Amino acid sequence: MINWKHKSKALTIVTGEPQAEDNLKLPAGKCVGIAVVPFGTDPATPVQISIKDGGNEVVETMNYKFLQKTNGGRFVDSFMPVSFKCDRNLDITLSTTANVAADFGLEVLFLIQQDENIYS
Repeated sequence: MINWKHKSKALTIVTGEPQAEDNLKLPAGKCVGIAVVPFGTDPATPVQISIKDGGNEVVETMNYKFLQKTNGGRFVDSFMPVSFKCDRNLDITLSTTANVAADFGLEVLFLIQQDENIYS
């Protein structure tokens, strides 16, 4: 049986700044999906999301809109599919080319598949 876990992190680019960054420790398992939910005022310039481990890209840097959850189908199918081992710290950065005029944020959600024997 598949055991699903999720971890999330909210990041906010505050008014007058061009980026926000934070880190998140993922539990053991395999990350099979990532989704984001935006909040605040969408900036006039594109917002990129970067997910790295020790400076190495885990997920290629891209516009956050490519990671937005989709509607319909199974919950798992609404995430952007990825495949990487967890049990590590990730550095998450949101950035844009200009200072934002109003706060803008994303909640980033990682969907983690854990096998039953992971706890034995």
